Amino acid sequence: MSSPILGRYPTKTLAEVEKSRSKLAVGNDYQVEWHNSHEFDLICEDEDIHLTIDIHQDKVTAVIPLQHKTNSGHFITVSLDHTVQVFKFYGEHVASLDEHDDVIIGVFELADGNIATASKDGSLRFWNPRSDACYSTIEAKIDNLDSIQFFANQKQLAISEPEGISIFRFSGDQVVQLKGQKKPLKSLCQLSSGNWLTWSDGENPTLWSDSGQSLKRFNFNFSFENGFIEKVAEQQLLIKNANEQVSLWQNDGTLIDSHVNSAEVSDLFAALSKALTQVELHIEKQPTINHYPHLRNFIGSNESKSFLVPARELESQKLNFDNDAKQKEIWDFFNRPIPRELTTAMKREVKAARSAEKVLKQKIETAQEAQEVHKKKRGFNKIISLVMLCLTLVVAGVGAVLCTGENAPDLFNQLAGDYVSGFRPLKLEVVMIICAGAAGLPLLLCLIFFMKNRSQKTLQLLETGNLTLLNALLPEYCQLIDKVKSHRAQLWKSVPLRKNRNLYSGESVNATIQSVIENEIEKQALHSCGLEKEDVIYSNHEAIVLSDWALIQSDERRAPALTKLHGENEFSFWGDKNGSLVFAVQYIQFIFLTADKIDLFTGFYDFINKELSGKSSKSFFYKDVTTVNKDDVERQTGIGKKTISAIDVNLVVSSGDKIRLTILTQESLRSIVEAAKDNEEKERVSNHSILKALEARKKSILEDTDMDDEEREEELDDIETQIKSMNKDNAALDSEISTNKAEEAIKNIRHQLKLHKQERNEELVS
Repeated sequence: MSSPILGRYPTKTLAEVEKSRSKLAVGNDYQVEWHNSHEFDLICEDEDIHLTIDIHQDKVTAVIPLQHKTNSGHFITVSLDHTVQVFKFYGEHVASLDEHDDVIIGVFELADGNIATASKDGSLRFWNPRSDACYSTIEAKIDNLDSIQFFANQKQLAISEPEGISIFRFSGDQVVQLKGQKKPLKSLCQLSSGNWLTWSDGENPTLWSDSGQSLKRFNFNFSFENGFIEKVAEQQLLIKNANEQVSLWQNDGTLIDSHVNSAEVSDLFAALSKALTQVELHIEKQPTINHYPHLRNFIGSNESKSFLVPARELESQKLNFDNDAKQKEIWDFFNRPIPRELTTAMKREVKAARSAEKVLKQKIETAQEAQEVHKKKRGFNKIISLVMLCLTLVVAGVGAVLCTGENAPDLFNQLAGDYVSGFRPLKLEVVMIICAGAAGLPLLLCLIFFMKNRSQKTLQLLETGNLTLLNALLPEYCQLIDKVKSHRAQLWKSVPLRKNRNLYSGESVNATIQSVIENEIEKQALHSCGLEKEDVIYSNHEAIVLSDWALIQSDERRAPALTKLHGENEFSFWGDKNGSLVFAVQYIQFIFLTADKIDLFTGFYDFINKELSGKSSKSFFYKDVTTVNKDDVERQTGIGKKTISAIDVNLVVSSGDKIRLTILTQESLRSIVEAAKDNEEKERVSNHSILKALEARKKSILEDTDMDDEEREEELDDIETQIKSMNKDNAALDSEISTNKAEEAIKNIRHQLKLHKQERNEELVS
């Protein structure tokens, strides 16, 4: 399990500071040296830097390079002046943490990037090391760092105090004090009831009340990581001890029942514990749809950067669409959830749970049958035992009459003589022995069947205990499956396609992109070229706009924008319903035809984060234009083939300069589609069984009379979203769209050049 702290750093005592000279690397070949002083030296031999930093008022007791990624390149110094100072590795002072009133005995760097400082002033303070803010304080008597324990995956810590161990939240609130607990805790867990389970070295686990009173110290040990499962609804605990025996307890420490040692049941418990941990960890790490893999294009290849995890991208690019629905729609169009990832989330855990569920049901059935057999045998033995007891009493009564009556043993001899020929009369002593033997035989049988009855009762009780444990395990597996299904359902509810069925048609996104080009970018283009819209003489003062994929532009053209371009976004592209490819990052050209010249504005625009980069503007007089032509070129893209074909549209001037735009050709579009075919076929095959299950589920919902209309509509909407997501086809792309646009632009430029030439000739003639 992940540790809540990255580092634990005790400070030096005054005696240690006076004795030793210390030297420590703090990053990028920088080192800190200090010895018995409030100053320290920052040294970098490679850069010939030697700085003496004098910021503390008393001797330095520790220098600590911070490890967390958000603290990269930072180190802290601790001093007897009760402060912590934060620096960048090259010596820039960042923050002063100065709220302690006594010596700081140690520092913890937490897994979230913050730090905690422990002081003899009776406080533990939590800080953001890149600011001066102390965001929480724990008031407690702290003698040394060993008295503070942090616990894996928990925002809680324990501090050993004279009265016991106190548990605090990182926020500073004291949760409980475990009265009388002396040994430091290794781990702890708060149950849903509010009670606590704790583990310490050399002690068995202990159960505490929510007020800190000891309820029970178990007489056996079990593991914190995988030795117990809490049944939240029932407020019970399933516990597996070191001998692999599984038992069921109330949350207050009362034993309910235990299972006869069984490797199979122990394995089922272990599998459940592991699955619960994995499911909780999965949901914690991937709580929303943005934490699952998405596709940014239909190639479906890791080599072409087709896959992304939105949460990482959103954080990396610092994107937030909460107040921008149009921008969110663009993001959702270009970055699409992968249906199979959502439909099969935690499939291994579900598969294991289903298998365990079958085994448990079979074992429960077997245990119930065995319990019924023991019950019947017990009943039979009980009846026989009673019959033998009655027979014993009858025989004993008759024997008593025959052996103790006034005419004993004459009555016995007379009766025996009547039925046994040649019978010789017996003495009383012999008659008593015979009567005792006759009564002893049914008594013996009575005892035998009574013992069998007790044996069957023991076996029956064992099976009852087994059943109790099996019946306690089964619903936990069922709840595990329900938890996964619920998480999947929540994921599907947040699929953008569910809210906007026409999202992937590209119609709305294209309209937004066109609006950005015609308004925001054109305004910048006109301003950059020093033009007013009325200066443009072509077709009602319109610009000729050409745009295509940023990634296929020449390296020379891309160079000025490379530092600002988001390379990941450049791989985001999809086909729209009209057969055009829509790219998230485009190279856009505005060609303004004015009375005597051609003005050109170019730039790369990222429609995901609304950034225009690498922009430039140029002007060419018509008289200087020599040719307008097209050249075939090859471009590296990382999509499909190593290179794909494209066309350079060139407007060449006498100076040798060019107006140039690279556009995709029919062959290059075919290359992109071919690169997607294998992935598309694999998706169809892998989705086949899921689609069949969805259709069957849809049918059962339509036939379910117990559902109300609202529930049915919600379920059907969920299914339709999944089916639509899995059945989506890649649009047939039309290469002539971009080619025709380029041809039209060339035609219009040539036409304007011709007109200008005619006008010039007419001026010369006149």
